[in-house]
Order: sequence, then structure tokens, then C-alpha cells
Amino acid sequence: AELSKSRLFKNWGVEGADQINAVSEEQFYFRLLEMYHGHRPEYWVDHTPPNIRNVSKILSVFPDAKFINLIRDGRAVASSVMPLEWGPNTPATSARQWIESISIGFVAQVANEKKVITVKYEDLVEKPLKVLNRVLEFVCVDFRVDDERQLVLEPQFMSRAMREGQHKNVGRMPDPALSSNWRTKLSKEDIVQFEHYAGNVLEALGYPRMYSERPSKFRLVRSLTIENWRKNISNPPKYRKIRGI
Repeated sequence: AELSKSRLFKNWGVEGADQINAVSEEQFYFRLLEMYHGHRPEYWVDHTPPNIRNVSKILSVFPDAKFINLIRDGRAVASSVMPLEWGPNTPATSARQWIESISIGFVAQVANEKKVITVKYEDLVEKPLKVLNRVLEFVCVDFRVDDERQLVLEPQFMSRAMREGQHKNVGRMPDPALSSNWRTKLSKEDIVQFEHYAGNVLEALGYPRMYSERPSKFRLVRSLTIENWRKNISNPPKYRKIRGI
């Protein structure tokens, strides 16, 4: 009954999932996929970001699973998530969340060296065929991508509002411009604040700082006020409206 109540699972369009009989979690998920796909799939790809936080749990159910730790310039991440109705709303909170996520991904790779591969988003959009074929080899899939047109897929499991919003680029050709558009989307103040908190991590990953100056205390306090306002007052109604809650 819990599964049928899931707002996200309803996008699958599968009836009767709560009546599945299985002797293990692995068997349950495979039977669920059989109900959706019509037959037992050979591969299951799930791009849920929190998966990297649950590597041990997932491996306990699917011991042959492989993980792709996709990292990106934190300033680009901030420019993408700050305007949204969920997640961090300011450079300061974006920087802290990005550092945490980056750290978890690398810890997962150190603990599971043969199960986790790290890929830079910038490399993926600039050299998609090379990077994807490297990933396919890592996950032991006997297939090569030779034409970028093979990368265009029809998005599934998303409402129209989601496709027109944060996921508007899903299913499109890789666009290298997306890896650097944060330079014009973020203000100088935003970049200075982000680099104040995450500059050392950026540089360690090969992302040079743009500025050496420090943000004023006034701007940091204002940023905290904006974060609290959006998180607790303005964003919740937007979140519910977009998701039809």
C-alpha cells in the first residue's frame, strides 16, 4: 500500500505493485520492473542523485551494481538550483551542500573502488562519445556509442511542469555552453560568496577561482535572510503547485 501512495511511483503507471510476492528485495524490484517493462530487463539505470549516499544499501540488494559519481563545477550547480523551488537558495548554502555531496561521492569511490567511477560533467558535454564509452566499459556493457544522435532519448517519468522547468534539457543533444553559462547567470556577488566557502575545493578539482576578494559581513547576513525566507515562506507553495500536491 505504501508504494501505491508514492507520488513519484505513480508516474510508472503500474497497477498491482503492492501485491507483489517476493522472497528478497532484489526479487521484488525485478518483478516490479517486469510489470512495467513486460519482461525481466538486462540492465536497470536509475539517475536518482541520493543513490550515491546509499551505495552500501544498494550493493546489499544488487551486488553487481555500478555507480557513476557525476561531479560539476559547484558554481554551475548553484546557478541551476538557486532559482528552483527546492534545495539551497543562496551561494552560501549551495556551496556547503555541494561540498557535502562531492565528499560523499569520493568517499563512496574510495570505499568501493571497483564499483564507482567519477565523471566530470564538463567532460561529458564536451567529449560525450569518449566519456560515455568509458562509462559503458566500466559498467561492463558490450555497446559503443558512435553517433551523438544516439544520445537523444525521450524523457519519461516526468510531468509536463517538470519537463518545462528544471529538466528542460533532458532528451536534448549535449550542449558544451551549459557547462559555463553560470558565468553570466550568476552575479559577481554570488560568485564571490560561493568561492568564499568552496574555493579550495573548486581548485582541488581543477576549477579555478574567478575572484580573490572576500564578501562583506552585510552580504553574508543578507544571504542568510534570503535563504530563510525562500526556504520557509516563498518556496513551499511553489513546490506543491508544480507537483500537484
